[in-house]
Amino acid sequence: MSTASWTYSKFRLNDDFQFSECDLDHTIRIYNKYNIKPESLDKVRVDFLIQKEKLVRYVIKELDILLKVNGIFEINLIDSKNHSSYFLSRDQVQYEFSISTDGRYVLTDIEKNGMYLKLIYTKKIPILFDYDSINKWSFGIITNGKKLDSVNHLIKTIIDQKIPEFEIIICGPYPTNQNVDYGPIRILSDVELKEDIRFPISAKKNKIISDAKFENLCILHDRFSLPSCWFDQMKLYGNYFDYLCLPTLDQFHNRFAVDWMTFGFPLTRRLYRNNSLKYSEWSTDLIIQGGAIVGKSKKMRRYKLDERLHWGELEDLHFSKVAYLDGALISIDPENYFFSESVNHISLKNQNLKARLKNHFGWIYSIFISYYKFKKAISQFSK
Repeated sequence: MSTASWTYSKFRLNDDFQFSECDLDHTIRIYNKYNIKPESLDKVRVDFLIQKEKLVRYVIKELDILLKVNGIFEINLIDSKNHSSYFLSRDQVQYEFSISTDGRYVLTDIEKNGMYLKLIYTKKIPILFDYDSINKWSFGIITNGKKLDSVNHLIKTIIDQKIPEFEIIICGPYPTNQNVDYGPIRILSDVELKEDIRFPISAKKNKIISDAKFENLCILHDRFSLPSCWFDQMKLYGNYFDYLCLPTLDQFHNRFAVDWMTFGFPLTRRLYRNNSLKYSEWSTDLIIQGGAIVGKSKKMRRYKLDERLHWGELEDLHFSKVAYLDGALISIDPENYFFSESVNHISLKNQNLKARLKNHFGWIYSIFISYYKFKKAISQFSK
């Protein structure tokens, strides 16, 4: 029987593979790191660590990738019914396991031994559909029809990837009478709002989500393009992901820091900093940047974007929160990237300590400025 365990201890001689706290790295896929064939092990186990680490969802999903159908997933816990911020209760662990594994397991046994509890799950359904392959991609392009050259450049960078099976879906005005042959392109009817000047970004993306043929779906705004290495790096990363964020760079390879950042929720929470993170950092408040969504279409079809929200109304924040509550893990591959002409942020040449301190004190300064502007504006308005 081939087995793997993930515990606080570093050596478990009775297992084929032993993982420890040192393996808690959301940028690394365990099956790649240890060269383990996905869904090949008979049994996986996690001991106590799952109750204490904020990357609990990462641990569950990585072990799920290793376990074959009808294999056993064993969880050893300190038995506690107290919901705690210090360590998770048994109910919190069971909640996290069930939504993280998408209901593909059955609970087959519970063993109680004093202060300890063992949950034994059996995997019944594989993670991927039979037709889900890293060699099959749907690309959706969102445009308002004003940047035809950018759309054509993006299409060309997709074609140049030499992906075995792919499609390109455009939602927005796009003329079909051009003297170019860019391959399998479908043009969807545009979304227009009556008596409303807002841009229906959510409805446009939902049309692409509904129309996508393949499980791997990449939706891009027309300011983005792909580097020549994009698909090769995707194959190295692998096909096991829910949502995958990628660094977003300008033409000089400077970072647009919106590519990996947190956004406070609820929005009315004061003194919370919406902060760009290092790629080595992770948070439950992460958002999927709306301009470049890479994920599984089966998940997106389940909840889609909220069409009550339009461009500039934090529709990507809302979508990210719904995805996380649905059990998705938002991941990052620092080795891959997108190019972008621009975003609503300036690009950063570096992120050294000096730059981060400057950014932090700039945030504190902005709080005082916001307070002053609000008070001044209210005073003048009342006159």
